Amino acid sequence: MKKLFIPFIIFVLILSSCAEAVPDPPPATTAPTSPAISAAPTSPTPPFTSAETVPADEPEFTDRGLSLSSEDIFSDPFAERFGISDAPELFKTLTENEDVKNLRLYDFTVDDFDLDGVQEAFAVVGEYNGYHIDGYIYFITQNGCEKINDEPYDLHEADEPVIDLGDRKLYRVWNVFVTGRCAYVYGVKDGGWYEHEISMRGQDLERVGDSYDFTIVNGSDYDCGVELDSMIYTGHTWKTYYLYWNGEEFREYGGIEITEEQFSGLEGAREILDAVLGSVWRITGILYRSNGIIDVNLAWRRNEYCEDYCYIELRLKDGVLEYVFDSDDGDLISRHTMPGNMHPTFLEDIADYPESFPE
Repeated sequence: MKKLFIPFIIFVLILSSCAEAVPDPPPATTAPTSPAISAAPTSPTPPFTSAETVPADEPEFTDRGLSLSSEDIFSDPFAERFGISDAPELFKTLTENEDVKNLRLYDFTVDDFDLDGVQEAFAVVGEYNGYHIDGYIYFITQNGCEKINDEPYDLHEADEPVIDLGDRKLYRVWNVFVTGRCAYVYGVKDGGWYEHEISMRGQDLERVGDSYDFTIVNGSDYDCGVELDSMIYTGHTWKTYYLYWNGEEFREYGGIEITEEQFSGLEGAREILDAVLGSVWRITGILYRSNGIIDVNLAWRRNEYCEDYCYIELRLKDGVLEYVFDSDDGDLISRHTMPGNMHPTFLEDIADYPESFPE
């Protein structure tokens, strides 16, 4: 993953050279404004000032591993944290494996993953290197113990490793790297483990509330802006897309294009349209998803060399638009936008699209 530093340095140099040629924002066009935004500046600055947008902070991590070479491991202060006393036979099967004798335990998750009435366990063992665990994932049953990865992964245990899908359960552990994290996802079938199709397909696979909806982040885009003469896109962006479990597999809520006229008929849309018309930004597209998410993509021609991009994410709830993102910045666009532009889908092969926009 160290190779990520090279393109990052190149992108910073490109962005710096572009920024040196950037004048002050041009005067905003004149447009009627709603009372809610009448006090906002007419020449707003871009809603972001840094090309690097960092995902939510991770809690500070310290080496909390349990030594598997302990003579009386069940009396270790960390033993209760791992719940090993709930499944002592499965844990004993793990510790009897010679490969783990000199390593530390960072996760031991016991559950009935295939709902057949028999418990299984997944475990993460390895060594903490100050940033992540150089670790191995083990699958343990009453019949034995199997190492899933032959070479160590860069791992971090998940706070909630079990994903309960109703008719089955999945095990999740994070693969961490310089700018984010992906989920290794495993299930159990016919007494053995398998890696789920959603494994390592995006960053931050997380459940939305108590539903079977999930979010997943595309962290591979570089589209804060573009150098128009070379069409080189710069600025690493992270964008949230939405998945759902249909009882058999994960599917993505794909987006369809809707018109400004369709969008303007929604309660709360006028405020956004007036804010855009009264700014340096312009609307380049609006996407609607069947879970009620609406993305308004914006662009700003900074000068003859560069163009910037951002988007407003909204949720249509009971016929009214709500902002998904909010900050303390002064004007409406700066408060509610994120860098980059949203796409109709992130994982196109599993996307489902609305048949139409509800009128």
